[in-house]
Amino acid sequence: MAAWVLYNKAAEPDRGNPTATLRQYLDARINTRDTARASVFVCKSPTLSELDRAISDVERREQKDQIRIRMFTSEMAVTESTAKSATVHTVITYQIPEEGGRSSGEVYNWDFGMTLEEGWRVCSASQQPPPK
Repeated sequence: MAAWVLYNKAAEPDRGNPTATLRQYLDARINTRDTARASVFVCKSPTLSELDRAISDVERREQKDQIRIRMFTSEMAVTESTAKSATVHTVITYQIPEEGGRSSGEVYNWDFGMTLEEGWRVCSASQQPPPK
């Protein structure tokens, strides 16, 4: 019984705040690429096509070059917030394997629109221009 309780807590999504929700969504969507798991963090009417295109581009590069590109997030912060919505900014870095065991990095700034629907949910994603 105790093992089931521990498993249930670990498997249950944490939608208690916008950054926790986004962190779990991005882990499922860009790291493990588990769209079923990612879907539990999405609002009822999402507009995530820009992120979907970016992930598809990465997958095409991986297939073409026979590599695995790692993506990870950093600098996650709520930039706007109301009682029922928030914008979370994060940096997504691609770690791209190169010849000789080295890797290169590409850095992208993203804003995610979050909404409070039975816990926080990801509703939109937009890539931002690089800082000048």
